Amino acid sequence: MLHFTKQEKQVLLLAATVFAAGSLTHYVLNRWPAFKNAVGVVESAEIYPKLDVNTASLEELVRIPYIGEYTARQIIDTRQQKGPFKSLEEIKRVRGIKEKNFAKFAGFLKIK
Repeated sequence: MLHFTKQEKQVLLLAATVFAAGSLTHYVLNRWPAFKNAVGVVESAEIYPKLDVNTASLEELVRIPYIGEYTARQIIDTRQQKGPFKSLEEIKRVRGIKEKNFAKFAGFLKIK
């Protein structure tokens, strides 16, 4: 018979739990396709309508996913110093905004 240490048993239990959770998720998403759509709704325009970056207040910008208070302040400061943004791509030049973060929140912004 196999003998496992306490740590080995914990690892096996964790692996079995992860496998079971993944299998259950896969089953639910295939059985009820509506659940797949629920995931997309979280970051959709229905919940977060696109915000005009040239008129948005600090409070409005902070409510956008992936934009914190520091980033919102930097956007507003840049807008005040250099004038309104002409394209969303210009936001990438704001101090502290990285390409990866821009890609996450750009879909929530617009330029009028």
